[in-house]
Amino acid sequence: MSFVLEVFSTGGYTREAAARVVLDLPGEGGVVLTGGTTAERLYPEVAAAHAGWGSLDVFFSDER
Repeated sequence: MSFVLEVFSTGGYTREAAARVVLDLPGEGGVVLTGGTTAERLYPEVAAAHAGWGSLDVFFSDER
């Protein structure tokens, strides 16, 4: 497993980050999403940008 750190501009980070998340979502299978104030702003953008939710099992997790 590898990790990539990306820094998004302050003004448009929700759109930029949502676009990145949508690119990395699998076509089918499962995905785990975490919470918090950043996610609260990000997930509506992800939901609007991704049309293939029917093929994904979505789980929510507390990362603490």
